[in-house]
Amino acid sequence: MQQAQWPRLGITAASSPSPRRIICHAAAEESKQPEHIHVQVNELYSGKITKVKPQVALVTLDNQAPAKLYFDHVSSTPVEDLTKLFQVDEEIKAVVISNRRGRPAKLSIKEIEMVPGQMLTDKQAVFQAAPQAIKLYQERKEQTMEARRQALALLQIGDVVPATVKAKRKEGWLVGVGGVYGVLHHGEYVKPLVVGQTLQVRVRKVLPLSAVAYVSARFEPGSEGANPDAQPSAFPDQGQEQVLVA
Repeated sequence: MQQAQWPRLGITAASSPSPRRIICHAAAEESKQPEHIHVQVNELYSGKITKVKPQVALVTLDNQAPAKLYFDHVSSTPVEDLTKLFQVDEEIKAVVISNRRGRPAKLSIKEIEMVPGQMLTDKQAVFQAAPQAIKLYQERKEQTMEARRQALALLQIGDVVPATVKAKRKEGWLVGVGGVYGVLHHGEYVKPLVVGQTLQVRVRKVLPLSAVAYVSARFEPGSEGANPDAQPSAFPDQGQEQVLVA
């Protein structure tokens, strides 16, 4: 009976005058990591669905980059089960709305759906109109960014301003600060926060290019007349945010 062939393990030949490494080829192959493929946010891509679940579809873009399409980014009309809308190996077109190194890009078809709900009635019409729809989408994004930059120009490092908690993020919380978004990292606040809560924050840093501010709710009560638990009173209406939470 033929003996089973086991992959050789990497060991050091200690008996020889000059210790030499014996390479485990099988382990070396498994340890190879795919190179990061650059994907541009706010650009249109074609891709093929490789796996579909009720709430998320896995997609391989034409440049071989991995991506995900979540159920709430498919159409302006709510979609409850993606398995009823897509099939494996189906070709789609979508815009990249988020891309972080080491993670699959996040896609959206809803942003290029020119007729609300059309993805549920005529997918191919949506994909055919995608080249025109992406231009309109990019124009809207640029207008939004310009409005955010103008609002950000009103903020100065050290300012104490009212903010509204918008969404929880891995690194902390996203808060609305007078027309722009601020990042409130863990460690920069004391009490637990909830979405919709208002509080006073101090501006720590502003990033004009991305139109984002970094803020803190940890500062001495009474500094600049502020109290971290105070309600906003003298700042533009927080309901007038210029952008939507991604």
